[in-house]
Amino acid sequence: MNKKWGVLCSLGRVPSLLLIENETMIGRSNKFCCLSKEKSISHKHCIITRVTTPNENLSHCFITDNSINGTFINRKYLGKGVQEEIHCFDTLTLLDPGLKEHISYVFIDNEFKQKQIEEGGPFEHYEVKGYIGEGTFGIVRRVIEKETQEEYVMKEITRTKGSAEESGRRESEV
Repeated sequence: MNKKWGVLCSLGRVPSLLLIENETMIGRSNKFCCLSKEKSISHKHCIITRVTTPNENLSHCFITDNSINGTFINRKYLGKGVQEEIHCFDTLTLLDPGLKEHISYVFIDNEFKQKQIEEGGPFEHYEVKGYIGEGTFGIVRRVIEKETQEEYVMKEITRTKGSAEESGRRESEV
């Protein structure tokens, strides 16, 4: 029996989707994870793929857009036939996020989330509820404190855009 390796947590009117297989087709067809009968959602809208490399501790996950109607990662349009790596807590949206009928999910990679919790990350106490925006040094997300259910904004500082020390210094100057 396969183990759940990830979840697409719904941010709206459709159910969340468990990711069990290394390749999950998402679309309107009953053969795939059926999100919605919305005609704008393509029959085979997109594919979520998980690739595990034996030499690395974590797997890599990708989304491939198969639809001319649009698939977005953190509000960035992919384009039909384009594959892009996705990361834990990215917001995936089918159709333009400005449309009423769009469907959005927060992607949760269970391995990554567990590793963050073990390393003292904030996700033991906060639940990510969506992408707000991006700045020079990080990604801003909407979060809910699990105990109080209060809403906050959390900035994840990425270390790839300059050294962590330099990033921290600049952030504290602002």
